[in-house]
Amino acid sequence: MDIDKLDFNVSHYTKEDLYEILGFEPGEIPTEQQITNSVNEKISIHTNPEIKNFFNQITNRLIRG
Repeated sequence: MDIDKLDFNVSHYTKEDLYEILGFEPGEIPTEQQITNSVNEKISIHTNPEIKNFFNQITNRLIRG
């Protein structure tokens, strides 16, 4: 997946789409800890603030509702 070509508006994605963006298999429902770990890993490898914000928004959507 080319992260630079993603739409950075989290509301444009289903929860299932967001799980896949985080690297989980289709149909897999990760735990909060797995989501947090995946987001932290993604944030650590990207320097673009827009991408980091996108992953933080994913956390907010998937864990905080």
